[in-house]
Amino acid sequence: MKIAVIGGGITGLTTALALLEAGCAVTIFSRDPFEKTTSYAAGAISYPYAIEDSIRMQEWYRKNDEVVYSLLDDPAAGIIWAYWKKCTLDPNFEIPEMYMKLREARVIGESECPLDYKKGVEAKLLLMHVGRYYPFLKARLDRAGGMFILRDIKNFGELEKDYDLIVNATGVYAHNFVHDEAVYPMRGQVVIIKNPGINFHFATFEGKNYFYPRIDEILIGGSAEVGEWDLTPNDALTQEILGWAAKLDPLLKNPEIINVRVGLRPMRPQVRLERDENSCAVPVIHNYGQGGAGYTVAWGCAFAARDLALGQAA
Repeated sequence: MKIAVIGGGITGLTTALALLEAGCAVTIFSRDPFEKTTSYAAGAISYPYAIEDSIRMQEWYRKNDEVVYSLLDDPAAGIIWAYWKKCTLDPNFEIPEMYMKLREARVIGESECPLDYKKGVEAKLLLMHVGRYYPFLKARLDRAGGMFILRDIKNFGELEKDYDLIVNATGVYAHNFVHDEAVYPMRGQVVIIKNPGINFHFATFEGKNYFYPRIDEILIGGSAEVGEWDLTPNDALTQEILGWAAKLDPLLKNPEIINVRVGLRPMRPQVRLERDENSCAVPVIHNYGQGGAGYTVAWGCAFAARDLALGQAA
């Protein structure tokens, strides 16, 4: 089967790999190189942030964690354990049940929370260093004979004559590409700094701040701007992010900034993962709308998309 995947982010890449390794011939068409995708700006810590809380999501998460865990001992993959805390300023906050399903999860009190945070959850999570993990998977695609072409596909008609099936992994851009009004952006801005030797991973329930060391660098966020499409970094927001981080540890007061990145999380009430026989002359598998959990459920969604493509699931 000859398959085209539209979208070169982590969802498109893992879906292409799942199809390639099932014996299909696969070409990814990406409008942007990886360095300009939302996937490049991701925190990529494995927990379900800003995605539907459902049985199928939990299954995608479980399958993804199995794959990521299997790569833990390969240094090239850029995967580490994160001993992570997510805390709140509200001492009466009820920790959502989904967090208590995380690996080694437990509720923590004020004495174990940083700064003025009052309560939280601690868990052991897998973290993917996107600057290593994505190239690692891209190299796997290349070895398997997959193609990656930089080309802005405007509609399915451009590909339907040359392929047996098309995968739509356009992320937030499905809003325009397939006129899906249910998908919308949640803008996220992050600052990447050189790691001065810090190894705690922290996020807040209040909505936007997180701090994820990953080997040689630290990703610090961020923002959660619903409906905002602007990909230009906001300098004032960069300073706000760095100011918050400096309160966490004195080593962060004069950081060496590596980069500032912006991504648009593809928010949707439910992930769209389905087979469509009506959009063009060949079947289309839609796989988008993973919100802030793209890296968390990528492989699970990829395997489900593969099964839909091969007719193994309804």
